[in-house]
Amino acid sequence: MVSLGGTHRPPGLASVCDDMGDLRSFGEASLFERPRQGIGDGDMSPAADVEGPASFLEATLHGMAVKAHDRVSLERLLTIGRIAMKAWPISGEDRARD
Repeated sequence: MVSLGGTHRPPGLASVCDDMGDLRSFGEASLFERPRQGIGDGDMSPAADVEGPASFLEATLHGMAVKAHDRVSLERLLTIGRIAMKAWPISGEDRARD
């Protein structure tokens, strides 16, 4: 519901649309928290890209939610997830070298 909720703005529902957009933004910001903590703890390079991979993951999750809504098979969703994880950087140092 959050993936598509409020993406169209019918008159009179602007506040609902804004609230759904806020929920999507909160979800993406939540994905930034743990990598930033890893940088602060010294587990990841300060040069590591936090926003790019987290935004990619969030976009993938929303796309998978739409696919699930459209009754795509579990096997297809798992395939999408496996492909997405191959794009995820292995470590901050590896990402910083790219």
